[in-house]
Amino acid sequence: MKKASGYFLLVTFLALYAVAVVSLGELILGASPLWALLFYAVAGIGSVYPCIKILDWSHGRSRPKG
Repeated sequence: MKKASGYFLLVTFLALYAVAVVSLGELILGASPLWALLFYAVAGIGSVYPCIKILDWSHGRSRPKG
């Protein structure tokens, strides 16, 4: 049951994160495609850490400190 809820949480997080990033991107970015590429690349990489934490929690793993 923990894995199923973890996957649901992961999909929900990614959907809300994507909506937030696109909304923020529309507000702060102008017409420059280079800035848009940089913003979306950083935002995409920024989603990795929370996703790893959700998957670790749902699978009952803990990563070593340090």
